[in-house]
Amino acid sequence: MPSTMTSLQRQLASIAATSTNELNLKAQRTAHAKSLLFEPSEAAAQSFDSLYQICVEGFDELCALDARFDRFAKSIFSPHSKSENRAQMTRAEDDKLSSVLKGFLELVGPRLMLKPALKAVEWLVRRFRIHEYDTEWTILTFLPYHSTHLFPALLAILPKQLSSSFKFLHPYMSTLKNPPQSAITYTAAHNPAFFDALNQYVITVSKTTPHNKALLSFWAGVAAQTVEAKLRSSQSGRINIQAQREEDFLMQILPVIHEGLMLRKATELVLGCYMLIVVLVSKVDLDNATLDAFLQAVANSWTNDTIDSGLSCAAVIAESKDNEYIPTSVCQKLFKIDSIGRKLAQLSSAQYAQNLIVGVGEEALQTIISGDASLLRVIRDLLEDRSLDVACEKKITGLIAETLQGVGDPSSLAIPSMKELQQLAVSQHAQSEEAKNGHHSGENSESDLDMQESDPRSNAVLVDTISLPDEIAENNFLARSASPAYSQLASVFGQLILSGKSTLSFFDLPAWKSEGEFDRFRVLSFLIRTWITNQSSTVRSKAILVAVERLTREATNAEVDAMLLYNIVGLMDKSRKTRKQAALAIQYLARLDLLARRPTAYSLLTDLYGRIKAQEDNVVFATLNDFVLKFVLSSLDECVADRAHLLSVFRVALKSSSEPQSREGTKLKHLKSEQRDDLLKWISQHVHHTSVMTAKYRLLSIATALDKINKEPRSIFFLPSLKQWADSSDSEALSCRSENFLSADLDAVFFETIHPSDDEAINFALNVAQGRYGTVRRALQDAAFTRLHSLWPNLKEGRRIKVAQTLLDSVDSNLPDSLSSNAMAESTRLLRNVKSSPPVLLALLAKVNDGLVSVSETPSSSPAKKRRTDRGSVISSEGNEADIKRTLLRSSLVLEIVDDSKHEYDITMFHEVFKTLRILQGFQIHALSDVGYLQALGFSKLAKIAQQFMSQASAPKLDLAVIRVDLVIDCVRNTTNTQARNSALLLLAALTRYLPQLVLQNLIPIFTLMSASTMRQSDEFSIYVVRQTIEGVIPLLANSLRCRNQDLIVATAEVLLSFAGAFDHISHAQRIPLFKLLATSLGQDESLYAIITTLVDRHPHNGEVTRFSAGLLRQFETPEALNTVVQYLRLASNAKESVDSTSAALLKSHQDSRDADSIFVNLLSTVPRLLREGIPKAQLQDDLLQDDEASQITSCFRDLFRTAIQLSKLLKKEKRGHPIALEILEEVLALMPFNEFIKSVEPILDKDDDQVSQSILKSVEQQIRTSKQFDFESKNAAINFLPRLNRLLRGSTSESLKLGAVACVDRICEQFGKLNTDATMEAAKTVVSSCFGQEDVLLRVVALHTMASCVEVLQNEFIPLLQQSVTLVSDALVDAASPKSQNLRLHNASLALATALVDRFPYLLSPTAFDSLVHALSKAASSQLGSGAASTRAQFLSVVSARVPIKPLFETAERNWLDALRNGPSALNQLLQVIFHCLEHTGKSAVIKDHRSILETFFTFLDLRKMIPAAQVTSKYETEESINNLENTILEILLALVFKINDTIFRPFFIRVVDWSVGSANKTVSAFQTPRIITVFNFLTVLSQRLKSLVTSYFDYVIDPAASILNSKTASKEDKSTTALKLAILRAFSLSFQQDDSSFYHSPSRFQRLLPAVVAPLSQGALSSTLTEHAITAVVSLAVAIAAVPDHLDKLTDSLVALCKSESSKIRVITVRTMRRLTDTEGLGADWLGQCLPRMKQVVAELQEDDVEAVERETTGWIKAMEACSGERIEDTLA
Repeated sequence: MPSTMTSLQRQLASIAATSTNELNLKAQRTAHAKSLLFEPSEAAAQSFDSLYQICVEGFDELCALDARFDRFAKSIFSPHSKSENRAQMTRAEDDKLSSVLKGFLELVGPRLMLKPALKAVEWLVRRFRIHEYDTEWTILTFLPYHSTHLFPALLAILPKQLSSSFKFLHPYMSTLKNPPQSAITYTAAHNPAFFDALNQYVITVSKTTPHNKALLSFWAGVAAQTVEAKLRSSQSGRINIQAQREEDFLMQILPVIHEGLMLRKATELVLGCYMLIVVLVSKVDLDNATLDAFLQAVANSWTNDTIDSGLSCAAVIAESKDNEYIPTSVCQKLFKIDSIGRKLAQLSSAQYAQNLIVGVGEEALQTIISGDASLLRVIRDLLEDRSLDVACEKKITGLIAETLQGVGDPSSLAIPSMKELQQLAVSQHAQSEEAKNGHHSGENSESDLDMQESDPRSNAVLVDTISLPDEIAENNFLARSASPAYSQLASVFGQLILSGKSTLSFFDLPAWKSEGEFDRFRVLSFLIRTWITNQSSTVRSKAILVAVERLTREATNAEVDAMLLYNIVGLMDKSRKTRKQAALAIQYLARLDLLARRPTAYSLLTDLYGRIKAQEDNVVFATLNDFVLKFVLSSLDECVADRAHLLSVFRVALKSSSEPQSREGTKLKHLKSEQRDDLLKWISQHVHHTSVMTAKYRLLSIATALDKINKEPRSIFFLPSLKQWADSSDSEALSCRSENFLSADLDAVFFETIHPSDDEAINFALNVAQGRYGTVRRALQDAAFTRLHSLWPNLKEGRRIKVAQTLLDSVDSNLPDSLSSNAMAESTRLLRNVKSSPPVLLALLAKVNDGLVSVSETPSSSPAKKRRTDRGSVISSEGNEADIKRTLLRSSLVLEIVDDSKHEYDITMFHEVFKTLRILQGFQIHALSDVGYLQALGFSKLAKIAQQFMSQASAPKLDLAVIRVDLVIDCVRNTTNTQARNSALLLLAALTRYLPQLVLQNLIPIFTLMSASTMRQSDEFSIYVVRQTIEGVIPLLANSLRCRNQDLIVATAEVLLSFAGAFDHISHAQRIPLFKLLATSLGQDESLYAIITTLVDRHPHNGEVTRFSAGLLRQFETPEALNTVVQYLRLASNAKESVDSTSAALLKSHQDSRDADSIFVNLLSTVPRLLREGIPKAQLQDDLLQDDEASQITSCFRDLFRTAIQLSKLLKKEKRGHPIALEILEEVLALMPFNEFIKSVEPILDKDDDQVSQSILKSVEQQIRTSKQFDFESKNAAINFLPRLNRLLRGSTSESLKLGAVACVDRICEQFGKLNTDATMEAAKTVVSSCFGQEDVLLRVVALHTMASCVEVLQNEFIPLLQQSVTLVSDALVDAASPKSQNLRLHNASLALATALVDRFPYLLSPTAFDSLVHALSKAASSQLGSGAASTRAQFLSVVSARVPIKPLFETAERNWLDALRNGPSALNQLLQVIFHCLEHTGKSAVIKDHRSILETFFTFLDLRKMIPAAQVTSKYETEESINNLENTILEILLALVFKINDTIFRPFFIRVVDWSVGSANKTVSAFQTPRIITVFNFLTVLSQRLKSLVTSYFDYVIDPAASILNSKTASKEDKSTTALKLAILRAFSLSFQQDDSSFYHSPSRFQRLLPAVVAPLSQGALSSTLTEHAITAVVSLAVAIAAVPDHLDKLTDSLVALCKSESSKIRVITVRTMRRLTDTEGLGADWLGQCLPRMKQVVAELQEDDVEAVERETTGWIKAMEACSGERIEDTLA
């Protein structure tokens, strides 16, 4: 009966869920099979001994790697560990073991990718179950390897239920896929428990294993992303919420950072903490105190390995502060670092670190002035390092100035460090602003430079004049590079300017005088170099001002020229202040009219640079005057504002056309032709002779802005200077560095002067580039190549060709020096990168061809002769190996360039590349050559050009004398280079269109080669090559064969076989497209069957090939697919009977050892699957609806059907082939349209071939079963087919044929039977008459199912067959349950029919029919058919209980009760279940209506205990438990009945039952009555349990019989039945006593009758323990029930006291135990003692003195219970 789960069951279920399965062997095997290394099946078979040997080997290898593992050898890897079991350990033992295991995991974590480590961990998994007991620690150990193959292995063994921290792994556990980093990061950001666990694990592991790089790197990445994500998410919501979220997260992460920084040995952990700090301070607004704490923690954490990262982190923290203060303790840590000044300076160049540097500098200066000079090194290193940031340098300089001012006069202090600090400030201050900006002339922003003036604090520094030399050797500071004397003078001059002192005394020094005379030009040249070179902008502008002040009208030509030239250069200064002063100087020159008063010419070299030179260097001042007056003066304001404007001024002045307007709108006149030459010559001369590199650079920048001057290229003027610069020494080039820019910049601007029309200059650049111009600098060579590259687009075609050929000459494998090597590399790069036109490419090809011919043996040989020569004979055996290598290298370069070019449609290039490949053919056997690569390049280009030909409307004019098809084919055959072969194939495909005859005659072997090479490649390009070859060649080949009337399949058999041979090597994704393309190219009507044939024959019994063939067939239309199968079958038949030409060509396996039958069977075995999967039935049905295709498909079907029939006849006697033929026939029939199918098969069924008929019937049944929709014609055809099936059933003697026919009848009747019930009824009669009584069980099974279908279809029309069908069902059930022939299918089939009958005709079944069914069911229940049969019977019985009325069902149960009883408990229980369910389904009114007959049946049911012995079937009811279970079921049914009737009906019935069971109360109960009485009292127990006090009054009818039975005296030992009877009575009355809510037992009459009976069992000596316990319970329950009646309680006490005085010690013991129970009973004990204790004192005292120890012991216990209940000492009252 259904019942709810009790609390005990729930507790047991909970225990089972957490059980360790110590007794569940299957669960233990499953747990043992969980392994990291082995498959579950292999792991399950391993013993711990064998596993230990494997794992301990890995552990020993770990010990050899790291001695720290040795400590585990005596614990978890000791031999004793094999017997340890964690499930049997105490909590303390398990915790101790867990700590050891975790220690091992910490140590082995970094080595998990090693095989020995995995073996060792395997032992922990298998023996100690760490994945179950230490799950969290195990997961965290493996988590850094989440992207490797280890993690899925771990996921496979983890328990299904993980903690909330790791629940994100559940999706990956089900799929065994690696979790991505993003998933872990997301979990860490949104699951605080996981993030805390990870952090705590990392800290713990780092304490013992600080170098776990895998873990720490993983943690750093996850933690950084998590911190950023958490901070980003905290920025939403209100301000107070954001602040709270940030604070909460900081409280979570800061302890982790603090602990991490303390572990200084864990370098990766410390670096990770630095990264977290950087993220925090950049995302969160922290106060200064917190930032200072961060600085202190970082400073305490760094080591030599982390100092750089620590400084970077400290810089970020310091920049987050709102002041520059750095705590002293942090500074002291910094000062202990070697070269801290340089480290900080270098840090400033990489990141913003001003606050840190200034704070450290300020602390250092304070320490210095306190007397500690050791920190002076910090300031010195900071300022001397050129990488120090400019802003930081200004700050440090200002701090020094403040410090010096604060201490007063340094000379008055006896502190050496002050003087050194002063000197350091003086030497550094002059260059402080320029050094910070870097260094190319003309690159820095002028606005920045003007703002970068010296700090006012540094200007306040007072400097002393450094002692100067008495004499200066240089008379002209412009003629040569700066000397040490100039550096000294410039330093003093700069100090004077910056300190605000006058320079008069400086220039009055004796050193400026030459032979006693003051040398004005020496001073001017000094000032010029000063304002040009890289000094402070203040110094530069002041130098110009001083020069102007010293300029007079008596100035020499050299002074005027120098002032003009270098002030023009000054207009290009990066400082606006300097440019403004230069503009004022030029205006001053013009105002004094100094240029106009000059002579017409003067020698620049002689007068200005002090050199003797010819007159061609003269300068025309008139031209300069015109230039200044007309162009410069009017543009000075623009030049001051923009230093690039001067270039525009020169462009306008030197231009010969296109006159722009001035600002006033007037036309500007250009200089005359002669003046333009003079001006450019003037600039070029200064470039040539000046030693000021900055001036050179700026003047050359002017020149590069010009194009041509008077149609002459600018390089005419500057080529001499370029040559001079190329010849310059390294020291002159290094002078650029002294002016703070790179010589490479000057190299570049020199070569920029080269004009694309100047051949001489271009040749010079080529010579420099190739290293043929002496020994030049590498940078100069690079500049030449850079200029050639930029010139290339502007060169004329002829110059390009020359340059390209010259560069090609630089390509040589044997080079003498590094410059030549660089020349080769740069030449190659330039040729590759420039865009070459076809003429250039052709010129390069011609040069390469000439080189190839020159190293061959017979360069004049004709092509015809070379073709007749063996490959390789062109090479001279004594040829120059170096020349060959060089020539091939150049050929490779040129072919690469040609292949990369975009000029595709070029016939000349097509021919030229063919010539190159023809010559290269002779180099194939040379050891130094890689002709395959060169061929790949050449054929690739030819293929591209040929494909372009195909896109043109007109055919190209190809030179057949040059185009060598045999060369292409030879490459395909012989090359080992895949790229060359693919390109050659593409070329062949393209050439086939234009030269078909030349290609097709050599084509067939090509496909054989392709199958062994290109088709075996899986890359996309190889597939593309194959497709292009098929598309380009195969259609032309097929057309050619058709025109010659050749057999297409025989002629192309080699092609098809080559594709079949390459099948395994073609990628799965490309197979269908390639073979479909092959079929369509050849014509699918003619070739598709042949393709499938070659595939199946080449790969026999290969399921993949069969599946592919079906897939290929699906790619084509239905008629084509059907026709293909017909052709395939005919070819197979031909191969079986005789070998024709087609089969001989296609079936190459005829040549191997297999016989024809094996080949034939292999071919046939594919056909069923081709028909089943290759021709989709849905598509077929759709095609049949199309009128234009329906007739064609029908025709194909007839051919296919005819072929299949012929094949089945041909193979009728073949054991191997005939089953396949029948299967083919079935698949053909399954495909055919049903109407056509029925028409075709009816004539065949009349013939004698049973196997064919069986296949037909099977196909009919399958089509009807699988077809979801049938049209009207098909349905009629199926119904009309029934008579033919009836004749077959009646006339055939073959049971297998009948089986097929009845299956068809079943399907037809089930789906279409309602269309013609007469035909269906006739079929049912035929089945009944023809299919039963046969020995074939399967036939009976199908027939029964058919009858069930007919019942559903015919409904009431089936009534004539009802009784006969019931008989069939009963017989079948009996046969199915027979021990000799048990059959589950027959059992289920018979119940299927029975279910249909009962469900449809429940009122028409006669009692006899019901009896036969119940009898058969009882037989089935007693059989050994299993749970499946029981389930089927349960379903049938549920239908019976729901459909059959209750009265006949109970009557049937009563009639068949004895039969079911004889068949055993299962049969009886089955019968009880059906009547119980029927009672549940029946309403109260129906039950009340038939209650008499229903209640009458219960007299039979309740007599179960008596009937079992009477029926002599006791052996089938082996245990009392089985009888009790059946009785409980009966009582539950009776109780269910009670709920549906009233007391008026039930009470008389109950009285009858009591009388029926016990008879008269005065009679002695006989053994015959005992079973009935037991049942009655059990029923009363059930009633009391369910109805409580409602049934208490019913006990009045059984008090007397019960009292009689309990009071009866028996022998010393009672039999089991009597004991059971008394137990039943006591249980019933105990429950009734407990539920007496109506004072039923307070009645004196009832009490007087009951009291002796209840106490009587206590007075009987031989009691079983169970009966004794129930007797005591009954007494106690009665006492509770009558507690409210003192007299009754006294009487009960007296009865017990009397028993205490019994002679039997057993009775005394039981009585004392009863009285103790009364004392302990809650709600009774205290009242009972208070009332009855006085009368019990004497007997208690006597019992204390009892001679029997057991009595005395029980009494003592009772006394203690009384004392506990009353709270008084009882012994003192006993006397």
